[in-house]
Amino acid sequence: MKNRICAIITAAGSSSRLGGKIKKEFLSCKGGTVLSECVKKIVYHSECSLLVITYPKGLLSDAKDAVFADKELSSKLNDLISNQNLLIQFVEGSDTRQKSVYNALKWLEDFIIKTEKNNFPLWTVLIHDGARPFVSEKIIKEVVDKALKFGSSSPGIKPVDTQKLIDSDGFIVNHLKRDQMVSIQTPQGFNLSSLISSHEKALKDGFECTDDTEIWGKYIGKVKVVHGDEKNIKITYPKDLLSL
Repeated sequence: MKNRICAIITAAGSSSRLGGKIKKEFLSCKGGTVLSECVKKIVYHSECSLLVITYPKGLLSDAKDAVFADKELSSKLNDLISNQNLLIQFVEGSDTRQKSVYNALKWLEDFIIKTEKNNFPLWTVLIHDGARPFVSEKIIKEVVDKALKFGSSSPGIKPVDTQKLIDSDGFIVNHLKRDQMVSIQTPQGFNLSSLISSHEKALKDGFECTDDTEIWGKYIGKVKVVHGDEKNIKITYPKDLLSL
């Protein structure tokens, strides 16, 4: 049976740390935009059949323009939509990444249950930052493979510098072991139904976090980490624009 893969690309943030007038996902990149490059990588290398893209309120047309700015991708997407039943849906985000992802997850849940309810437990979802355009095919395929095997997976890289834990006054309170630490990247892969369940529990508990591995870890269990890549950066600060 062919694996059932869906994906969420998050592009609903404010890009406040970057500054400037253009959202970082809409900036030019490799003949298209940062967002179109992310879409290209996920669609080409994950074999997903459902793709949800979150966008900020009032910027739906801008998000669509950013996705289809790449002529090669636009042509390929039209072919995939026509011949391979790829479905792309834009879902309005919220004021936090967690809430935006939840909006996208609920859309996926509603759609899949309507179309193939009996297969809903078989679906795996990839969640990728819309400002992380340099992800490799290797990472995507590795995340998919391990998510299918273990139920969850995320790329991570070992920190170069020695890591410390500090208190609110800036004093070191714990000396962390670098060989037991990773910097987490995306895409992150999860069993879809279990991830939705964990998000619903987090919503009920008022639990907020910065990524889905934390929600999964609190309510479901361990997340398998695969080798990430230093090149797989998230465009966050002005200096990151030099990579585009």
